[in-house]
Amino acid sequence: MKISYFRWCKDFLEHIELGHKVQQYEVREIFANNPEIHRDGKISGTREYKYLAYGRTNAGRSLLVVFIYKKNERALIISAYDI
Repeated sequence: MKISYFRWCKDFLEHIELGHKVQQYEVREIFANNPEIHRDGKISGTREYKYLAYGRTNAGRSLLVVFIYKKNERALIISAYDI
């Protein structure tokens, strides 16, 4: 799965940065570092699926990122936290 663009919803981003202390650049780093990606389930009422990406930042921090894969290699980031 190739992701070349990240979409950020203000409310999700605020929760990720303030609640889980994960920065946007760290999310981008795990995708650049070939994370393990699993489909988690279908989003109710849509044709979209939620995915989980397990990976490490350049500094070695282990993160799980929850996202929805959109058209044109885009990922809507829903959550990110330490594992």
